[in-house]
Amino acid sequence: MALADYIVSKAFFAREFLMWLWHKSVSCDGVFNIHSGVIEVLFDDHMVFTGFLVGTDSTRLAGGEPAESEEARLAVREGKHLTEAKVTIVRDARSWTVTLKTDPFALASVKLPAVLSKFDDEKIMERMYLLDELESMIDFMFDEYIGERLFGDWGSTLDEIRDWVSN
Repeated sequence: MALADYIVSKAFFAREFLMWLWHKSVSCDGVFNIHSGVIEVLFDDHMVFTGFLVGTDSTRLAGGEPAESEEARLAVREGKHLTEAKVTIVRDARSWTVTLKTDPFALASVKLPAVLSKFDDEKIMERMYLLDELESMIDFMFDEYIGERLFGDWGSTLDEIRDWVSN
């Protein structure tokens, strides 16, 4: 199997990760304990659900709190996958806002915390540091998901997600 075909065959991990993250943000208040403290993940005002059958419409939810809405869970019950969501990640009174996309897995519309440096060179370095910190937090959450997926009780997690989507 060619590398490109292999990557495409594993693309479901990104969709599954985003669904898992959404469930964690609602069921556990989105709190993750990481090596250097605590982060909180909040789903913001934009979510996209996509069907994978020909002729299936996408469901776009914007404004308010779509992650808490019945429409979002209804989209999943209809067989659609969460393929895009705007999330805010809070750490130490700083917040990053980013749109997570699953096909392909990518970050878009990144908004970093305010830069404190006064000089241009320092501002660039600080922005690079903040981007690196965002990437590290997303990597940590993805590692948590993969650990639960491969080594945890994934069946129980799926049952929890199914029950949550059904209610």
